[in-house]
Amino acid sequence: QDYEPFLEHVYHITFNSAVELREKVNEETLGVVLEFIQGEGGVNPVSREFVEELKALRDQYGFLIIADAIQCGMGRTGKFFSFEHFGIRPDIVCVAKALGGGLPLGAFLGNERVTDVFTYGVHGTTFGGNPVACAAGLAVINEIVDGGLMKRAGEIGEYLLGGFRKLKAEFGQLVKDVRGMGCMLGIELTVDAQPFADELQARGILVNCTNTKVLRFLPPYIVTDEQCDLVLDELQQVLRSRAKT
Repeated sequence: QDYEPFLEHVYHITFNSAVELREKVNEETLGVVLEFIQGEGGVNPVSREFVEELKALRDQYGFLIIADAIQCGMGRTGKFFSFEHFGIRPDIVCVAKALGGGLPLGAFLGNERVTDVFTYGVHGTTFGGNPVACAAGLAVINEIVDGGLMKRAGEIGEYLLGGFRKLKAEFGQLVKDVRGMGCMLGIELTVDAQPFADELQARGILVNCTNTKVLRFLPPYIVTDEQCDLVLDELQQVLRSRAKT
């Protein structure tokens, strides 16, 4: 929405609809682009059914699977890329933001199917390959993988999800669903989530509202259990006050 006009012959389907996927792709399909865990869409993980259908259709038609891993990559879900949770290997992967550790840096990865698409000089960028940003990127990757941050992200996710599920049981009239992986979690409410995000911010907890009714939690990989407990306590108080109104 609001990004039109799109290129010709670009089509959209409902997320996780294997039926629509089958209807849209054919022998003329170039590629399928998706986030394996949607960010702005409301922290929605791809379903197993959709992944299996996607793999089968790629085998049938030979199109490329292109993963947007900008938000759900770089160890955020407890694995380096979110698609690793689903047993699939995309042909192209896009990464950015977290890769630079605060410096502007983006990259895309391709497997053997696209090895010969680009050669030196074909794709030029003004800031591509910036030495300082690339050095930062290497340091970030080392910390995430070898420094244990990726493993820690998975532990944080399990800890917070356990707390979120207890809140869902306590406030079922307000909390519709709890989902996500690692440090990419969402709580879907039965009402508009923005007032809850505003109240949490007033209490010192930075959470944003996405897709109208979802509170999105993207904690840093260095958050402590004590800080997680603080988040859960403040969220419980906010839910309790809203449940009374």
